[in-house]
Amino acid sequence: MAKDNVANVTLSNGREVRIKPVPPLIGDAIRAQIPLPVPPVIQINVPYGVEDWKNVEDPEYQAKLAETTLARKKKQWDVLFLLGIDEDPPEDGWEEPLEFLGFEVPVDKFARKIFWVRHVLICTHLDFMNLTESITALSMVSPEEVDAIADSFRGVLQGVKAKSRKK
Repeated sequence: MAKDNVANVTLSNGREVRIKPVPPLIGDAIRAQIPLPVPPVIQINVPYGVEDWKNVEDPEYQAKLAETTLARKKKQWDVLFLLGIDEDPPEDGWEEPLEFLGFEVPVDKFARKIFWVRHVLICTHLDFMNLTESITALSMVSPEEVDAIADSFRGVLQGVKAKSRKK
């Protein structure tokens, strides 16, 4: 991931939003924060006795798994919005209509930014998809970086082959 790699995404209303990559290992942190549920164990009679099997078809487990998956996705979206959108909400004015409608606008600057992105900046589902996909793509390893890494391995492997021929 290039350090100053930024881009613009045009939203459905014509507004250009500046985006930037997010840290590549943040997904690991999200998975650690929101662990998957453990399926219940059932005992199955087999010809040679009884075995414990994880019952991944259990309805309660499936419901918890769906809940956990959604929580992880929402957290990932928050990360993309907070760290991947290189803009902050305007100083004032945008929150008044939402407060009138009964929304509680967060005071914390990070929660406020996420709230603004979710409820003001993103106008359509297509905007949501374009922003999340573009930030994710910008955060990936570029083809040039993959080539450079592959070339570094080729050099190491060539050195290994040269040493083994000397023996």
